[in-house]
Amino acid sequence: MSELKLAELEKKLEMIPIPRLSILDVKGYGEYKNTFQDGWIESRCMIEIVIEESKSREVINAIMDAVSTGEEGDGIITVIPVLEAYLIRTKKHLYEKSEQGESRL
Repeated sequence: MSELKLAELEKKLEMIPIPRLSILDVKGYGEYKNTFQDGWIESRCMIEIVIEESKSREVINAIMDAVSTGEEGDGIITVIPVLEAYLIRTKKHLYEKSEQGESRL
């Protein structure tokens, strides 16, 4: 993902209150790999966001709107349930109910 697209994504995600975000530099390949070419594993960007299920569609749309170029290699979005999450420092469970009964991270 280009720096320009990443900056655009950051702006879109700022409008959605998300509690935690990680952007990682990773290596991998997608649908079209060429194992006969040197350096066939390419540098990629992986974004990890943990949110409430109720916000998933909004975040998915924001990501697709910000980074889609319509070209091969735009990437994929995976949605994976998080069963539990804890802050190591405080040893507290991140997913808890508010006083109004709403779930929050």
